[in-house]
Amino acid sequence: AIQNWNEVIESRLPSREQLPKLTIDMPPRQFRYLPHEVERDIIGLTVMEHLMNDVKSSRRWWEPMRMNPNLRPADLPQLLRAEYSWDS
Repeated sequence: AIQNWNEVIESRLPSREQLPKLTIDMPPRQFRYLPHEVERDIIGLTVMEHLMNDVKSSRRWWEPMRMNPNLRPADLPQLLRAEYSWDS
């Protein structure tokens, strides 16, 4: 299921070379019965899905970058930082 979710997200991403670096502030562990890597992947995919679904970001950055893979919008930051909370 996580692999399928990742494939869906990957298919929506613009060129990897043009994407900003993403840093996620991770919350305390929520699901101790899951391997840490799985919980981390769930958080990462949730954040990426949110970024791809954000209408403003999509219009401003993702759609133009999909249309022209060599384009890197001037206002696209080098680093995106997300603070994840299980309550979000």
